[in-house]
Amino acid sequence: MKLKLMILFLAIGSIAFAQKKEMRKIEKAISKENFVEAQNIFRSIDENSVEEKYAATYNFYKAANYMDLTGKNPANLDVLRKAEAAVAKAKEAGYSDPVLEPMLEKMMLDRKFAIVSENLKSGNLETAATLLEEMYEKYPENLGLLYDLSNIRYSLKDYDKALEYYTILLDKKYDGVLTTYKAVKTNGEEQVFVSEKLRDLSVQSGSHSNPTESKSSSLLGDIVLKTVWIYVNQDNKSKGLEVYKQSVASNPDDISLKLAKADIYLTLGMMDEYKEAIENMGDDIKDPNVFINLGIDALKNEKYDSAITYFKSGLKLDPDNYVALVNIANSYINKGNSKGNTAEDQKKLYLLAIDNFRKAHVIKPEVKDITKTLVNLYEFLDMKEQAAEMKAKL
Repeated sequence: MKLKLMILFLAIGSIAFAQKKEMRKIEKAISKENFVEAQNIFRSIDENSVEEKYAATYNFYKAANYMDLTGKNPANLDVLRKAEAAVAKAKEAGYSDPVLEPMLEKMMLDRKFAIVSENLKSGNLETAATLLEEMYEKYPENLGLLYDLSNIRYSLKDYDKALEYYTILLDKKYDGVLTTYKAVKTNGEEQVFVSEKLRDLSVQSGSHSNPTESKSSSLLGDIVLKTVWIYVNQDNKSKGLEVYKQSVASNPDDISLKLAKADIYLTLGMMDEYKEAIENMGDDIKDPNVFINLGIDALKNEKYDSAITYFKSGLKLDPDNYVALVNIANSYINKGNSKGNTAEDQKKLYLLAIDNFRKAHVIKPEVKDITKTLVNLYEFLDMKEQAAEMKAKL
């Protein structure tokens, strides 16, 4: 009997030793990024035979196995949930690793972001919102997550939640402006840095030169406009106006807020202020490129009236801006080709397009595409002399 017990204890001890050895092998393989080897070792372990003292480590590697470190089989949402459960179980049992934990956590977060994107593309907004809410709960300092979440809730018409989130963004003075730090390598290639400090250190070391930085556009105007709209939708115009006034007082130089002014007044039903804002749009903003970029975006999205308004504001600041002239002309043509226009409407819009194309032609007469377009427009409108004049320039 004693001999049998001794054999049993030896057998258990050898299993425990083997498990410990396998765990170390997995850790070593992962640290060397030999992920296939790590997964093969893990899959050779019988889960039912894992001793309690190795359960925490086993569950952590189980989560890593679910995530497929090789990247060949990206986890779907169900598998990601299993990985999250395994990590939680590992931590509950006391697992901790300063290197591997952050590595797996980042992988899981990146995959969750990818699943959010997949759901947004396929129209599953509720699933995307739920996942973003989970991420924001874990990373409350990441206000970019909250902004995306706010917009999804707004799209879902979940206005109470959207308002709650937009209010947090406003209270925390979030404007969404991101600074990108760049410098040029010795081989001439431009590199983006995660921080100003790293960029500056690289320049000081001599490995990079020509440091630059750029800022993304503010999102404050969008946040305020949607917040105002929700309050108006809730029959609380006074609160909407209060939010707008407070935002302007706190951010008097924010361009996005200035650009949203007209739309905000329109939303509030303040028509006199709306008309004044439209007429004086160029007074607050002195850079024509702000309006031109907005116009190009509106044109791409087939919002021709908005595009024309933006290009007009840009041309008010820079009357000889070639890009604005060509694009406002294209906006008139596209509007003229839209359904619902009479022949007379189309003619008026085509004549406006011609007027702007001619100005562009004077600035850059060598651009033959503009000349050809003018010929086509003149011929369509049966303006033979003008068509002949342009043909002679081809």
